[in-house]
Amino acid sequence: MAGAPARTLVVITIEHLPARALGCYGNTTARTPHLDALARYGARFEYCTVASPLCVPSRVAFFTGRYSSNTGCRDNTHLLPDSEEHHLPDLLRDAGYHCGLFGKNHCFPDPRAAGFSDVMDEFDARRAQRQAYGAELPGPANPINPDLLAQQTRRFRWGEHPRPIWYGGTYPFAAAESPARQNVNNALRFLETCDDEPAFLWVSFSDPHPPYRAPHPYDVLFDVDQMELPVRPDDELANKPYVQQVYYHGGWLQLMDDAQLRQTTAYYHGMVSYVDDCLGHLFDGMRDLGRWDDATIFATGDHGEYLGEHGLIRKSAAFYDCLVQVPLIVHGLPGADAGEVLPLLIEQTDVYPTILQRAGIAAPGGIQGRSISDVLTGSAPARESTYAEVGSSQPLPPGGSKAELGALLAGVSRDEPLENLPLVESGTFFLSRGRMIRTQDWKYAHYVGDKPELYDLRSDPGELDNLAGMPEHREKEEELRRRLLKRAITAADPR
Repeated sequence: MAGAPARTLVVITIEHLPARALGCYGNTTARTPHLDALARYGARFEYCTVASPLCVPSRVAFFTGRYSSNTGCRDNTHLLPDSEEHHLPDLLRDAGYHCGLFGKNHCFPDPRAAGFSDVMDEFDARRAQRQAYGAELPGPANPINPDLLAQQTRRFRWGEHPRPIWYGGTYPFAAAESPARQNVNNALRFLETCDDEPAFLWVSFSDPHPPYRAPHPYDVLFDVDQMELPVRPDDELANKPYVQQVYYHGGWLQLMDDAQLRQTTAYYHGMVSYVDDCLGHLFDGMRDLGRWDDATIFATGDHGEYLGEHGLIRKSAAFYDCLVQVPLIVHGLPGADAGEVLPLLIEQTDVYPTILQRAGIAAPGGIQGRSISDVLTGSAPARESTYAEVGSSQPLPPGGSKAELGALLAGVSRDEPLENLPLVESGTFFLSRGRMIRTQDWKYAHYVGDKPELYDLRSDPGELDNLAGMPEHREKEEELRRRLLKRAITAADPR
């Protein structure tokens, strides 16, 4: 074991947070002083890959140390099953830790039965505030012309329909009362009740999940006109998998102009800054309670966010770095020096056995993560690649994503009532079955019935130029395809 068991264990999960959204990962627009300070006094891992770019599969993999093809949680319709016995809060509770969940769950069907003795679900806080507001929440400063929306065919739906999926505005409650701050306040109250007993906190923020709404003054913290936009080649998606083109047309993203994207970007950064300030309050409170010096803290995201990359917004069934590379900042981990930037290839499933090790608990059999502490001390090998999955528990529809794209381009509309249509993001996971392998320099993704992807990350870090199928890269593509096949087989059966 690496050192004495930690008295305080904290997992911070921030929705829709790619690594590149934070200042400590090189974002010059971001204002994230508290997370940046955590990285300076702790350690920052340069490459951390989520098991899936979708909420529930990613969260379940985090708390079990196992991939979606092993747990069966492949989309947002299936939370962690009751048969999954060796998940993190259950093991920590049995070891004597008081476990608290404060924020977004989207993982456990019954958090209290799972091992959390104190739970404050952010969904309930948001619902109560919406009811108290009693009116439609404020819209964006630069709304889209509703006539443009009315002209589109209907194949999908999304939150707050008929508004576009990049919709945002001001969250109409004071920052000190908004859900992210409530998460922190409740977490600190819980720690206070634990006295000197071992405690595990999961502080889980829905922000910056869309719709992009930040409370004042964070809604105007960033100058809209100064927001830098990613490169968005007009024809980029033509050589990409059909499912990505489905998302572009099904989400009506061809209607999103630069002004609207800049506004959304400003709202997004405002939300991230708000969460960062809430974390500053959490860290100060832990110091006041004497819970800082002996704490081990893991700050990460459940998946990333397009934010205009590839002409897209939010997330979909794809493996771009903006979706699957998330921050991993660790404070209080033995073997990780203060201020250290570690270029190791880490999978988020590796956090599970690392936390168990910090609690003095032996990891159960069948897990697919490997302890980061063991890698740092050399008692476990470093990863040569990372792996991720997309897909669904539902059967692929006839014709898959290619047929769906054809219907979208032909202007065919579905007849089902709006509430029965799939959400545009979730719809892409229902249309796709894919697996990815990523090394330091290359990425390869393979899909059932769709185009593969190959990227040279050294020369094309934005993953704009799909090299799959090109004769000059055939040898590299075949090498990564073989390696991916091996990873996919062992992901379903880790023995």
